[in-house]
Amino acid sequence: MKNLLITGGAGFIGSNFILYFLHKYPQYRLINVDSLTYAGDLRNLQGAENTPNYEFRQGDICDKDFIKELFAHYDIEGVIHFAAESHVDNSIKNPSAFVETNVNGTFNLLHNAYLNWFDAPSRPKTNKEHCIFHHISTDEVFGSLGESGYFSESTPYAPNSPYSASKASSDMLVRSYHHTYGLKTFITNCSNNYGPKQHDEKLIPTIIRNALAGSEIPIYGDGQNIRDWLFVQDHCKAIDKVFHSSYFGQSFNIGGENEQSNIGLAQIICEMLDKKCPKERSYKEQITFVQDRAGHDRRYAIDSSKMTRLFGFKPSDFYTNLSQTIDFYIHKYTSIPLAGGGYIIVKKRTYINNNFALTALRHKITIGENCFIGVNFQALNADFHGIRIKERSNYDAIKSTDIDIGDDCFIGNNVIILKGVKLGRGCVVAAGSVVTQSFEADSLIAGNPARLVRRIEQ
Repeated sequence: MKNLLITGGAGFIGSNFILYFLHKYPQYRLINVDSLTYAGDLRNLQGAENTPNYEFRQGDICDKDFIKELFAHYDIEGVIHFAAESHVDNSIKNPSAFVETNVNGTFNLLHNAYLNWFDAPSRPKTNKEHCIFHHISTDEVFGSLGESGYFSESTPYAPNSPYSASKASSDMLVRSYHHTYGLKTFITNCSNNYGPKQHDEKLIPTIIRNALAGSEIPIYGDGQNIRDWLFVQDHCKAIDKVFHSSYFGQSFNIGGENEQSNIGLAQIICEMLDKKCPKERSYKEQITFVQDRAGHDRRYAIDSSKMTRLFGFKPSDFYTNLSQTIDFYIHKYTSIPLAGGGYIIVKKRTYINNNFALTALRHKITIGENCFIGVNFQALNADFHGIRIKERSNYDAIKSTDIDIGDDCFIGNNVIILKGVKLGRGCVVAAGSVVTQSFEADSLIAGNPARLVRRIEQ
């Protein structure tokens, strides 16, 4: 069985790739190495952990002893290198972390690959002639385009942010190890990915999360910055094609053939949400322009004709994939996983969000259908009927002992509701919430480990 080292496999693209690759190629053993920074999450790999040809090792690609031990212990014969710091805003705030991981980490992997696979430059060890190093990179290394034109594999590098500069540097290192030492390498430069399991900080999850929360949807500058959007599963399939080819030492541009301005993308998502999760007003009204990012590139667009010519690559339908992606995030942001499997699904348009504390002391509180109560809202004594209460609001004028919550409400994480409660049809009590003493419920779904004290009458 051929052992492949997959770096950054708990991240967005890496985790999608591992699940795809495990299913398609059971003859490979995948060793997933991830340091589990804020952007890595092993929950992205549910289903892989019990697969006999998969193993996870937590560690830093910059750790020389750790990487050396991995290559020796597992007899690594291929590397697919996803691990990277990738958020441009973070690179502006803390560029040193990007140089350390993206440049030094890539160098550490390359040099260990060389030491384990070669006796000397261009002299591979016996039975190591087939070993491959595949480096995953970005179209941002090419800089910014005007209103026309596309990035091709021959476009000169012109990175404009610390992130893209660090990725350009890592690309150059990979290129040098092919030409100097004879490593069989590939570099794939992709456009902006989208799909399930992307970190919350990225644009599409941010638009969906803020829309559902009733918060402002932030769009940089005038919103006319253009990106080419590539579905993550299309990206995984393209990597697969390149990795199993013999075009060593070459680079390949992988794009979605789908240019969207940031404002245009936000509007498309809001229109889809208007249909999937309708409310009184369109989610578009939450779009807000904010101060532009420093050094914000105006337009990226990829020419994928080389991928099409050599491998028949063709991206799948953007609107179908985006709709499925939105469904994933609706599920994520409005559902709570159950310990025994399955999910609590939030229905329709009423949400009482995480960390909402509703303390009933004397008089009745009524929360009507189709109202939104934002994050960290604290309600002591109020009467709400079909209105939206913004985040971190406070109402503390009236005491209450009874709470009447309308149909299809979601009671979020760590909610505390005291004394008598009447819950409408289809309400959800999420994990970690407490509803105490006597209450009634109609079609209630209770999360684990929610505590429902005394009895529910259904």
